[in-house]
Amino acid sequence: MASQEPPSPAIRKAIVNAARDYLADPYSIRDVEISSVMVAGNTGLHVVCVKFNAKNRVGGYTGRTATAVRLQGLQPVGATENAPGCVEPRLKYYPFPESDVLRKL
Repeated sequence: MASQEPPSPAIRKAIVNAARDYLADPYSIRDVEISSVMVAGNTGLHVVCVKFNAKNRVGGYTGRTATAVRLQGLQPVGATENAPGCVEPRLKYYPFPESDVLRKL
């Protein structure tokens, strides 16, 4: 938690672009927040959490979940749904208006 930094515009853009491939229905995303970026131990990776609500493969909203996204540089290289670290009370979250472009595609 000590390594927290606000997500840069480039990281925000990378997360939005990755959501197109990761989510079953990226056009349905709502209630979105993005966390601070943290260093992932000695792995050379960074982690950012994204809280959101989106439709699943059968068309129903799943409820707001927190997904940890691992980044190598600006490239997302993995994601973990319902990651326990994403609900850590010391983790700072920010509005994520950049995600609105997904609904407009």
